[in-house]
Amino acid sequence: MYLRGIQLENYRRFESSQTDLPDGIVGIIGNNGVGKSTLVEALAWALYGNEAARTGKDEIKRIASKPSDLCRVILDFQIEGDNYRVVRQLKGKSNTAYASVIVNNKISARGTSVVTDFITKTLGMDYRAFITSFYAPQKELNILSDFQPYRRKELLAKMLGIENIDLALKNLRADKREIEIRTDLMEQHLKDRESLTKERKEKEKKVESLEKEIEEKKNNFDRQKDEFKEFEKEIKELKEKFEQYNLFEKNLTEKKTERRGLLLQVESTEKEKEKLSDLFKEIENLKPQISVYKKTKISLEELEEARVKFERKKINQEQVLNLNKSIQSLGKRLKELDSELSEGEEIPNRLNQLKDDLNLLENSLEEARKAYLSFQTSFKSLSSEKEKLKKQLDNIEELGPDSVCDRCLRPMGSDYQKIKAHLLEEQIKIDRRLKELKTQKDEVEKRGKELKEKKVEK
Repeated sequence: MYLRGIQLENYRRFESSQTDLPDGIVGIIGNNGVGKSTLVEALAWALYGNEAARTGKDEIKRIASKPSDLCRVILDFQIEGDNYRVVRQLKGKSNTAYASVIVNNKISARGTSVVTDFITKTLGMDYRAFITSFYAPQKELNILSDFQPYRRKELLAKMLGIENIDLALKNLRADKREIEIRTDLMEQHLKDRESLTKERKEKEKKVESLEKEIEEKKNNFDRQKDEFKEFEKEIKELKEKFEQYNLFEKNLTEKKTERRGLLLQVESTEKEKEKLSDLFKEIENLKPQISVYKKTKISLEELEEARVKFERKKINQEQVLNLNKSIQSLGKRLKELDSELSEGEEIPNRLNQLKDDLNLLENSLEEARKAYLSFQTSFKSLSSEKEKLKKQLDNIEELGPDSVCDRCLRPMGSDYQKIKAHLLEEQIKIDRRLKELKTQKDEVEKRGKELKEKKVEK
């Protein structure tokens, strides 16, 4: 295991710190209380979590940090050419723990206990073995010597991987004791002491043979362990070759897919080319009909122009008839006025009064006309707005909650029902306003007709 670097963020007294560790022996020096032990403790905490901390997790986070700030340690190291990164952190007001392990830029473990188990398995030792071998907390350099002999032996056997051999020796000794007990019993009950002695010697030879066999198996185990490491290297190389093969297979599949797409495009282009060729032929066949169509279109335009002229002429004739009727009516009225003029001197005053009344009527008619045009403009504007709202509402109902707002261009999502209800409400308001405008428009039309009739009477 080769340490490469460690980063601290809001850990104990460190707000932010990054330390790169070069090859060889590294010494950390400084005054008391500057954080040397904290830096080393952070290394163990990153590997084994709160078990490696001197205090509870609530005291690990920097005192001056905000409740929302992260407390994090990132440890980088190498094992047999593989790059490991362990990230362990506390977040939030409750200091929720989280951890992850990244091996060669790929996540291999997530979660505090899972990461601790992964590190224990990778290093081949738990925290207790770690602090008695590679790591010594402050003032605990002699921790291994303080253990009782059986406990010290147990830890060393676990670290050296000879637990199984010790177990085999233990079982062998138990077998030896059992043989000795049985031998003693046999010596007591059997008269032939020489045969028992001979059997005992055979058993002792067997025990010696077994001990030699255990020694051979131990040597075989060490040799197989070395072979296993070589085998692991071969597996790693094969794995890299397999990944390269998968990458090549993926690229090949993408190229095949791209080729199929290009073939489909070529096929589609050929079909479109054939269609265009057929269309050109059809256009050539339709050229005579197109010429006839153009002539017919010109004739229709001329007929339409003649029809429009006829309609205008008809309207003008109707206007002439109405003017003639108005002239006849005015002639009768003039005759009546002439007859009234001959009756006395009050007629001029009456004529002036009639003129004033006519002016008032014309002003009222002009105001009514302006009001009518205003209502008509408002009516058209509201009708257009109603049509836009209807199209917008139909579009929203067709697409559903996944539709996009045409004003802010954001997905409607949970606001879909609110927007729909708002559009319906706006539509109802416009319908109500249209009804009011129609009523007012009808009243203005009625008032205009009454004023026109009064004007004719005057």
